[in-house]
Amino acid sequence: MKQISIFVENKPGRLNEVTKILENCDINILALTVADSNEYGILRLLVSNAESALDCLKNENFSVKLVDVIAVNVSNIKGSLHRILSVLSDGGISVEYMYGYAEGEIAALIFKTNDPILASKLLEENNFKFL
Repeated sequence: MKQISIFVENKPGRLNEVTKILENCDINILALTVADSNEYGILRLLVSNAESALDCLKNENFSVKLVDVIAVNVSNIKGSLHRILSVLSDGGISVEYMYGYAEGEIAALIFKTNDPILASKLLEENNFKFL
């Protein structure tokens, strides 16, 4: 899956600018996370159309790139995350970052790994389902 990573200054209204641009381009935000430092943040988004979002944001002079991530559906029960991380760890895969959400019985986990192709293969072999 393609994730949009956007570098944004830490100042009032900057995130609002991003969401307005995406709304104007008819892009829906499916998942997000923000990592920050003192001066800037990295807004990571899964969106309804990553290529279009990339173009729209670049046209508005945002520093943005597409990143390959893995999005996995799991049951929202104790141990689900551990099972996925065990498969990745046993396969020599390093998780660079992750985020997720859970609603009811279903959870979704998004991973950035050092080797998304091998990580996807290992998860598929272990019967994990992708978004």
